[in-house]
Amino acid sequence: MGIGSFALQKIIEWAQAKDMDWVGSGFGVSPELLRFWIKNGFYPVHITPQRNEVSGEHTLVVIKPLKPNVYSRIEEINSNFMRRLIEYLCDELSDLEIETAIGLLRCLMKDIPMPKPEFGYIEKKRIKKYFHGMSLYEYVSDIIRPLVRYYYSRKDRVELNEEEEKLVVGKCLQLRPWKEFGNNFKVYKTLVKAIQKIWKWCYGEN
Repeated sequence: MGIGSFALQKIIEWAQAKDMDWVGSGFGVSPELLRFWIKNGFYPVHITPQRNEVSGEHTLVVIKPLKPNVYSRIEEINSNFMRRLIEYLCDELSDLEIETAIGLLRCLMKDIPMPKPEFGYIEKKRIKKYFHGMSLYEYVSDIIRPLVRYYYSRKDRVELNEEEEKLVVGKCLQLRPWKEFGNNFKVYKTLVKAIQKIWKWCYGEN
């Protein structure tokens, strides 16, 4: 246990001795700080859409429940936060560091109430052409984006590797330009492979 985690544990023990329901913190979020708080059992419940004028970072609020009956309430708050986060990533949080966005998306405590996207014959035919290299992302993004949003609304989901997830979050949720990822054939193929995994996880077909 590092010095920071040790000091934090002492604060948690003090709060428990005072019979408090939860402890929380707010900070300018970065991948490193996010990992620290998650490692110590805290869950994100709010992020400011704008960056702080002084630090240049988005402020994140995290909470750790100290009582079993509080946990379910924080689950609900976290679920609502994650629903908003998924939507914010294409607009207010489109400039959030991709690594931070991924870290937050992995903090979902319970499934978000969100219906599975339903696609008709034409849409399925279009996505199959994309999977077989006969179409471009831009021609099927209307199918991919709701699919990806649904994927991140679920706790149990198929695992993507690091490069796949960076592309899925950066391109499909944050709508970043191809040039940020290399703009080459390997990048396109990596995204196709990731979307195929998600499609099969969701619908059980290739």
